Amino acid sequence: MKETGIDTTVRRATPNDAPELAEIHVAAWRQAYRRIVPDWYLEGFTVESRTRRSRDTDVDQASTAEIWGIYVSPQYWRRGVGRFLCEQGQNT
Repeated sequence: MKETGIDTTVRRATPNDAPELAEIHVAAWRQAYRRIVPDWYLEGFTVESRTRRSRDTDVDQASTAEIWGIYVSPQYWRRGVGRFLCEQGQNT
């Protein structure tokens, strides 16, 4: 991603990526939805539960694609990362 100064590679996620993706998902939710969603709910939204959910997907990922959410680590917000990911998904 030359325009944002972030060195990025986009590739298809594997089950081994689940813990790192879950960390990003939980951090993004907790920061984005603070004071919108009750704290008790956000605290119950855990890396462990997201990791399990990611690994339990039974969709044929080789022939199916859907962008239903973009979760970017809060430290990279407002740097064009989400836009870049959407563009990559559309061009795949």
